[in-house]
Amino acid sequence: KEFIKKRLREIRIHDEILNFLVYFVDGHPYYMDVIADKISSKLEHAKFKIITKSLIFDIIEEELFRSKGTFNQYFMNSIASFQLNDQNRNFMDVMGALGDGRYTLKGISESLQGRSPEIGEKLDYLEESNFIVKKGTFYGFVDRVMEFWLKNVYSIKQKSFIIDITETIKKFRKNLETLYQEFLADSKLSLSARLMPLIGSFNNEIVEIDKKSHRLIKFSKITEYAGKDNLILSETESKKWVF
Repeated sequence: KEFIKKRLREIRIHDEILNFLVYFVDGHPYYMDVIADKISSKLEHAKFKIITKSLIFDIIEEELFRSKGTFNQYFMNSIASFQLNDQNRNFMDVMGALGDGRYTLKGISESLQGRSPEIGEKLDYLEESNFIVKKGTFYGFVDRVMEFWLKNVYSIKQKSFIIDITETIKKFRKNLETLYQEFLADSKLSLSARLMPLIGSFNNEIVEIDKKSHRLIKFSKITEYAGKDNLILSETESKKWVF
Protein backbone atom coordinates (compact mmCIF):
# COMPACT_ATOMS: atom_id res chain seq x y z
CA LYS A 1 0.00 0.00 0.00
CA GLU A 2 2.77 2.43 0.94
CA PHE A 3 4.65 1.35 -2.19
CA ILE A 4 1.80 2.55 -4.42
CA LYS A 5 1.36 5.78 -2.46
CA LYS A 6 5.06 6.54 -2.78
CA ARG A 7 5.11 5.79 -6.51
CA LEU A 8 1.98 7.87 -7.14
CA ARG A 9 2.40 10.60 -4.54
CA GLU A 10 1.02 13.30 -6.85
CA ILE A 11 -2.05 11.31 -7.85
CA ARG A 12 -5.21 10.99 -5.75
CA ILE A 13 -6.66 7.55 -5.05
CA HIS A 14 -9.54 6.61 -2.76
CA ASP A 15 -8.61 4.19 0.02
CA GLU A 16 -11.12 1.52 -1.03
CA ILE A 17 -9.71 1.46 -4.57
CA LEU A 18 -6.15 1.32 -3.27
CA ASN A 19 -7.02 -1.45 -0.81
CA PHE A 20 -8.68 -3.47 -3.56
CA LEU A 21 -5.69 -3.05 -5.84
CA VAL A 22 -3.30 -4.27 -3.14
CA TYR A 23 -5.65 -7.18 -2.41
CA PHE A 24 -5.98 -8.09 -6.10
CA VAL A 25 -2.21 -8.30 -6.69
CA ASP A 26 -1.68 -9.77 -3.20
CA GLY A 27 0.90 -7.07 -2.49
CA HIS A 28 3.21 -8.41 -5.22
CA PRO A 29 5.84 -5.69 -5.96
CA TYR A 30 6.19 -6.62 -9.65
CA TYR A 31 2.46 -6.31 -10.36
CA MET A 32 2.17 -3.09 -8.37
CA ASP A 33 5.16 -1.62 -10.20
CA VAL A 34 3.69 -2.40 -13.64
CA ILE A 35 0.27 -1.01 -12.67
CA ALA A 36 1.83 2.13 -11.14
CA ASP A 37 3.69 2.76 -14.41
CA LYS A 38 0.46 2.35 -16.41
CA ILE A 39 -1.40 4.75 -14.09
CA SER A 40 1.35 7.37 -14.40
CA SER A 41 1.34 7.03 -18.18
CA LYS A 42 -2.44 7.31 -18.51
CA LEU A 43 -2.70 10.33 -16.20
CA GLU A 44 0.46 12.10 -17.36
CA HIS A 45 -1.43 14.81 -19.26
CA ALA A 46 -4.69 14.67 -17.30
CA LYS A 47 -5.90 17.91 -15.76
CA PHE A 48 -7.26 16.11 -12.69
CA LYS A 49 -4.95 13.31 -11.59
CA ILE A 50 -7.46 11.01 -9.89
CA ILE A 51 -7.42 7.21 -9.97
CA THR A 52 -10.93 5.84 -10.52
CA LYS A 53 -12.24 2.30 -10.35
CA SER A 54 -12.84 2.42 -14.10
CA LEU A 55 -9.20 3.33 -14.71
CA ILE A 56 -7.99 0.41 -12.57
CA PHE A 57 -10.34 -1.96 -14.40
CA ASP A 58 -9.07 -0.65 -17.76
CA ILE A 59 -5.47 -1.35 -16.73
CA ILE A 60 -6.25 -4.83 -15.39
CA GLU A 61 -8.09 -5.61 -18.63
CA GLU A 62 -5.17 -4.40 -20.74
CA GLU A 63 -2.57 -6.29 -18.72
CA LEU A 64 -4.46 -9.54 -18.15
CA PHE A 65 -6.93 -9.96 -20.99
CA ARG A 66 -5.25 -8.39 -24.00
CA SER A 67 -2.78 -10.62 -25.85
CA LYS A 68 -0.04 -7.96 -25.66
CA GLY A 69 -0.62 -7.29 -21.96
CA THR A 70 2.46 -7.64 -19.79
CA PHE A 71 0.79 -9.99 -17.30
CA ASN A 72 -0.87 -12.06 -20.02
CA GLN A 73 2.42 -12.59 -21.83
CA TYR A 74 4.18 -13.37 -18.54
CA PHE A 75 1.63 -16.06 -17.66
CA MET A 76 1.56 -17.50 -21.20
CA ASN A 77 5.36 -17.85 -21.06
CA SER A 78 5.10 -19.44 -17.62
CA ILE A 79 2.81 -22.22 -18.87
CA ALA A 80 4.40 -22.61 -22.33
CA SER A 81 5.97 -25.97 -21.47
CA PHE A 82 2.53 -27.32 -20.49
CA GLN A 83 1.21 -26.79 -24.02
CA LEU A 84 3.77 -28.81 -25.98
CA ASN A 85 1.80 -32.06 -26.15
CA ASP A 86 -1.28 -33.81 -24.79
CA GLN A 87 0.58 -35.20 -21.78
CA ASN A 88 1.83 -31.78 -20.75
CA ARG A 89 -1.57 -30.18 -21.39
CA ASN A 90 -2.95 -32.38 -18.63
CA PHE A 91 -1.18 -30.03 -16.22
CA MET A 92 -3.46 -27.24 -17.44
CA ASP A 93 -6.50 -29.44 -16.77
CA VAL A 94 -5.32 -29.84 -13.17
CA MET A 95 -4.73 -26.10 -12.71
CA GLY A 96 -8.07 -25.38 -14.37
CA ALA A 97 -9.85 -27.62 -11.87
CA LEU A 98 -8.05 -25.86 -9.04
CA GLY A 99 -9.08 -22.50 -10.49
CA ASP A 100 -12.70 -23.70 -10.47
CA GLY A 101 -12.55 -24.15 -6.70
CA ARG A 102 -11.52 -27.81 -6.44
CA TYR A 103 -8.93 -27.49 -3.68
CA THR A 104 -8.36 -31.15 -2.74
CA LEU A 105 -7.01 -34.17 -4.60
CA LYS A 106 -10.45 -35.78 -4.37
CA GLY A 107 -12.19 -32.67 -5.72
CA ILE A 108 -9.74 -32.30 -8.60
CA SER A 109 -10.05 -35.99 -9.49
CA GLU A 110 -13.86 -35.79 -9.48
CA SER A 111 -13.77 -32.67 -11.66
CA LEU A 112 -11.50 -34.24 -14.29
CA GLN A 113 -13.29 -37.62 -14.25
CA GLY A 114 -10.19 -39.55 -15.21
CA ARG A 115 -9.13 -37.20 -18.03
CA SER A 116 -5.79 -36.52 -16.36
CA PRO A 117 -3.96 -39.63 -15.11
CA GLU A 118 -1.52 -39.52 -12.18
CA ILE A 119 -3.05 -36.36 -10.75
CA GLY A 120 -1.11 -36.65 -7.51
CA GLU A 121 2.20 -36.63 -9.39
CA LYS A 122 1.13 -33.62 -11.44
CA LEU A 123 0.16 -31.74 -8.28
CA ASP A 124 3.55 -32.56 -6.78
CA TYR A 125 5.29 -31.23 -9.89
CA LEU A 126 3.22 -28.04 -9.90
CA GLU A 127 4.08 -27.54 -6.23
CA GLU A 128 7.79 -28.09 -6.89
CA SER A 129 7.57 -25.60 -9.77
CA ASN A 130 6.04 -22.99 -7.41
CA PHE A 131 2.72 -22.75 -9.24
CA ILE A 132 0.71 -24.09 -6.33
CA VAL A 133 1.12 -24.64 -2.61
CA LYS A 134 -0.15 -27.51 -0.47
CA LYS A 135 -1.34 -27.10 3.11
CA GLY A 136 -2.49 -30.37 4.59
CA THR A 137 -5.01 -31.82 2.14
CA PHE A 138 -5.68 -28.44 0.47
CA TYR A 139 -4.03 -27.00 -2.63
CA GLY A 140 -4.01 -23.37 -3.69
CA PHE A 141 -2.28 -21.06 -6.16
CA VAL A 142 0.87 -19.28 -5.10
CA ASP A 143 -0.07 -16.33 -7.33
CA ARG A 144 -3.55 -14.80 -6.88
CA VAL A 145 -3.31 -12.81 -10.13
CA MET A 146 -2.42 -15.92 -12.10
CA GLU A 147 -5.39 -17.71 -10.55
CA PHE A 148 -7.73 -14.93 -11.74
CA TRP A 149 -6.14 -15.01 -15.20
CA LEU A 150 -6.48 -18.79 -15.52
CA LYS A 151 -10.14 -18.70 -14.57
CA ASN A 152 -11.25 -15.55 -16.36
CA VAL A 153 -8.98 -15.36 -19.40
CA TYR A 154 -7.11 -18.54 -20.29
CA SER A 155 -9.90 -21.04 -19.58
CA ILE A 156 -12.51 -18.98 -21.43
CA LYS A 157 -10.32 -18.58 -24.51
CA GLN A 158 -9.36 -22.26 -24.54
CA LYS A 159 -12.95 -23.47 -24.30
CA SER A 160 -14.23 -21.24 -27.12
CA PHE A 161 -13.81 -22.15 -30.79
CA ILE A 162 -14.97 -18.69 -31.84
CA ILE A 163 -14.49 -15.84 -29.36
CA ASP A 164 -16.81 -12.86 -29.31
CA ILE A 165 -14.25 -10.37 -27.96
CA THR A 166 -16.83 -7.76 -26.99
CA GLU A 167 -18.95 -10.19 -24.98
CA THR A 168 -15.90 -11.88 -23.45
CA ILE A 169 -14.53 -8.55 -22.25
CA LYS A 170 -17.93 -7.69 -20.78
CA LYS A 171 -17.89 -10.97 -18.87
CA PHE A 172 -14.31 -10.36 -17.74
CA ARG A 173 -15.17 -6.92 -16.38
CA LYS A 174 -18.36 -8.23 -14.79
CA ASN A 175 -16.32 -10.86 -12.92
CA LEU A 176 -13.86 -8.16 -11.90
CA GLU A 177 -16.73 -5.99 -10.63
CA THR A 178 -18.13 -8.96 -8.68
CA LEU A 179 -14.74 -9.50 -7.06
CA TYR A 180 -14.55 -5.78 -6.23
CA GLN A 181 -18.00 -5.72 -4.61
CA GLU A 182 -17.27 -8.90 -2.64
CA PHE A 183 -14.05 -7.33 -1.39
CA LEU A 184 -15.87 -4.17 -0.28
CA ALA A 185 -18.63 -6.14 1.44
CA ASP A 186 -16.13 -8.39 3.20
CA SER A 187 -14.03 -5.44 4.39
CA LYS A 188 -17.08 -3.99 6.19
CA LEU A 189 -17.81 -7.16 8.15
CA SER A 190 -16.65 -7.79 11.69
CA LEU A 191 -13.91 -10.34 12.19
CA SER A 192 -16.37 -12.90 13.58
CA ALA A 193 -18.75 -12.39 10.63
CA ARG A 194 -15.88 -13.11 8.24
CA LEU A 195 -14.72 -16.19 10.10
CA MET A 196 -18.08 -17.90 10.71
CA PRO A 197 -18.61 -19.06 7.07
CA LEU A 198 -15.03 -20.33 6.99
CA ILE A 199 -15.35 -22.26 10.23
CA GLY A 200 -18.72 -23.57 9.06
CA SER A 201 -17.08 -25.04 5.96
CA PHE A 202 -14.78 -27.31 8.00
CA ASN A 203 -15.39 -30.96 7.17
CA ASN A 204 -12.65 -32.86 9.05
CA GLU A 205 -10.00 -31.97 6.47
CA ILE A 206 -6.29 -31.87 7.36
CA VAL A 207 -4.37 -28.59 7.02
CA GLU A 208 -0.74 -27.77 7.69
CA ILE A 209 0.10 -24.81 9.93
CA ASP A 210 3.70 -24.09 10.99
CA LYS A 211 4.69 -27.50 9.59
CA LYS A 212 2.20 -29.27 11.85
CA SER A 213 -0.93 -31.09 10.68
CA HIS A 214 -4.28 -30.10 12.18
CA ARG A 215 -7.75 -31.52 11.60
CA LEU A 216 -10.50 -29.02 10.78
CA ILE A 217 -13.31 -30.37 12.93
CA LYS A 218 -16.82 -30.37 11.46
CA PHE A 219 -19.01 -28.38 13.88
CA SER A 220 -22.71 -28.93 14.38
CA LYS A 221 -23.40 -25.39 15.61
CA ILE A 222 -21.60 -22.06 15.18
CA THR A 223 -22.70 -18.81 16.84
CA GLU A 224 -21.23 -15.48 17.93
CA TYR A 225 -20.14 -15.71 21.55
CA ALA A 226 -22.71 -13.83 23.67
CA GLY A 227 -21.45 -10.52 24.97
CA LYS A 228 -18.01 -10.85 23.39
CA ASP A 229 -17.00 -9.02 20.22
CA ASN A 230 -15.21 -11.02 17.53
CA LEU A 231 -15.48 -14.32 19.41
CA ILE A 232 -17.15 -17.40 17.94
CA LEU A 233 -18.61 -20.36 19.82
CA SER A 234 -18.31 -23.59 17.83
CA GLU A 235 -19.85 -26.84 19.04
CA THR A 236 -19.89 -30.55 18.32
CA GLU A 237 -22.14 -33.03 20.11
CA SER A 238 -19.68 -33.36 22.99
CA LYS A 239 -17.34 -30.34 22.96
CA LYS A 240 -17.24 -26.55 22.57
CA TRP A 241 -14.54 -24.27 21.21
CA VAL A 242 -14.18 -20.50 21.35
CA PHE A 243 -12.30 -18.77 18.55
